[in-house]
Amino acid sequence: MQAFEFSTTAQNGLIKIPEEYVLRLPANIKVIILADEKPKSPKRKLFPDFGIDTTGFTFDREEANKR
Repeated sequence: MQAFEFSTTAQNGLIKIPEEYVLRLPANIKVIILADEKPKSPKRKLFPDFGIDTTGFTFDREEANKR
């Protein structure tokens, strides 16, 4: 088995083989794709969003500082 290495850009799911390799390749080939970049995963939130209804509460700074 021979190995050929080249870099290319896929367009609409198609990969173009460079002309220099086309004549040297047999009819049946095996393709392995190695991507340069990892897909970016969304960042995980450390603190999930939550809501607290504070209507009706009175806040006293002095009382809070005593605790």
